[in-house]
Amino acid sequence: MRALQENVIKTYPGSRSFQADAIKMAEKGYFPTSQSWKQGEWSGGNYIVAVLLIFVFDLGLLILGYMLIVKPQGALSVTYQLRAPEKTCPSCAERIKSAALVCHFCGHQFTSAEVQAAITQLKVMPKRCIAVLPVSLPVLRSFWLSWAVLRSY
Repeated sequence: MRALQENVIKTYPGSRSFQADAIKMAEKGYFPTSQSWKQGEWSGGNYIVAVLLIFVFDLGLLILGYMLIVKPQGALSVTYQLRAPEKTCPSCAERIKSAALVCHFCGHQFTSAEVQAAITQLKVMPKRCIAVLPVSLPVLRSFWLSWAVLRSY
């Protein structure tokens, strides 16, 4: 049997949504902890070809203009972390591991029957995850610009 990794990093190119994959990962005990969006960019070789096409054909100027205006799709990198199942302490309402016999916040002691009930309840509960929607930099930039314009009035 393979040992589970503590952290898993997955990259989703283009506009491919990670929602369905996040639900599958949650069923295995992994939850998204951080996201990073990398904007797509053209390579230097593409610009050289566009400049050479300016001299060969007149289409090179249009291609160069297109490359300056339109950027290729970026990629979303999501870090998933393996988390142990948790339960809520009845005394202090803090989240602790399901197998804990004593709450490390308030010292409440659980009976072995309560621990077994919490573990069995986790096995019976349907495994679902509401994944966090990825927020890209252009969305944040447009929000900031609209806020700055409204603030200036």
